[in-house]
Amino acid sequence: MSIREILYGAMTKYLRGRGYDCVEVLTYEEYLWSTGYCDTCYEEETRVRFTYRDGNGKTQTAEYYGPFGKFIAELTATDDDAA
Repeated sequence: MSIREILYGAMTKYLRGRGYDCVEVLTYEEYLWSTGYCDTCYEEETRVRFTYRDGNGKTQTAEYYGPFGKFIAELTATDDDAA
């Protein structure tokens, strides 16, 4: 199994775990989102936009936004982690 297959499989599991009818992730893109323009209000967060196929064969999109570390932790969590 390639790294790409493992990554897309983890993304599919991530979306299913959040209630999306995701059969498979087709593509994703990530980017950094920033808000605020002064030292006290500036914030950055990672955004990941998924394109996936649902159970009816339709192409859908979903988006994650938040800390990158949290996203990676959720992607790599195992079923044992939830126990």
